[in-house]
Amino acid sequence: MTQPCWGLWEVVRKYGYFREQFQQTLTEILDSKPDAVVLIDYPGFNLRLARALRRKSQAAKNNLLHQPQVWAWNRSRVKRMARLINLVLCISPLKPIFTTKSGLRAVFVGHPMIERLQARRINAERDPNLIGLFSR
Repeated sequence: MTQPCWGLWEVVRKYGYFREQFQQTLTEILDSKPDAVVLIDYPGFNLRLARALRRKSQAAKNNLLHQPQVWAWNRSRVKRMARLINLVLCISPLKPIFTTKSGLRAVFVGHPMIERLQARRINAERDPNLIGLFSR
């Protein structure tokens, strides 16, 4: 069961739950001895997990499938990522340029949604006055 939290007090109140989830995740990964670990999204959790994996198992290959927002959230994470992550799998073709300059090894792997949408592309003239409003 997930534990949604809003605000600092809720996170502090549920710290025990999050600590337990972290330990369970770490134990499960170490017990299964995977060839690689692909860490997706949520750098607050995943960078800590990458550090713990690095400490417990030198053979662990940590990979991060990152989202473009990671650079907007906190650019200082790049140095930390360079120490903890072996390879960054990029979903945007521009990200390998940025990450490589930062000392991270990165490759563009594509984005399945873009590939699916390309097949459904319509060659229609677009209204220049049309505005799209999107929300998550």
